[in-house]
Amino acid sequence: MNPTITFSIERIIYLAIIITLISVLLFRLIGDYGKKRVVRRRFERGKKLEERARGFLISKGFRILAEQAEFEHIYNIDGTENSSILVVDYLVSQKGKKYIVEVKSGTSATSIHNSNTRRQLLEYHYAIESDGIFLLDMEAEELHKVDFIPLESHRGRRWILIALLIGITGIWLPGLVPKVIVSIILS
Repeated sequence: MNPTITFSIERIIYLAIIITLISVLLFRLIGDYGKKRVVRRRFERGKKLEERARGFLISKGFRILAEQAEFEHIYNIDGTENSSILVVDYLVSQKGKKYIVEVKSGTSATSIHNSNTRRQLLEYHYAIESDGIFLLDMEAEELHKVDFIPLESHRGRRWILIALLIGITGIWLPGLVPKVIVSIILS
């Protein structure tokens, strides 16, 4: 084989490898830039909606007590005390009561059926003393009061239902026995 042909084939292979590596690197850089741009746009849009939320809440009769209010939540892990900082979008008051307002935007985050949103609001409900929590969908300009029903309330209702059934059965059964006996005798 001719040495110049072999040399040319080697150069072509090396060149192809270098072009492939550069292409892969460029595609990754472009992809990362696109993702960062989407995240940045989403963040900027969220910030604008949060700024609009202030005016919206005031128009609904709320007084803004704090924006991006921080609360420390203390908990134990295997007996060791830990803490986390919870940041709520707005702490507001109305008619002498204090509320937490969480501002959301997008398609799914604005729904209490979204597990992440629900968990966040449950954490606020459990860890921060307030008179209630509102979920504000700024895109639709809808404010929803979220009330979490304690587990004890479910158990209490169950016992009331059971007691009611026992009471009705206790009234109904004694009258049923003589009726059964009379129907047997008459048949």
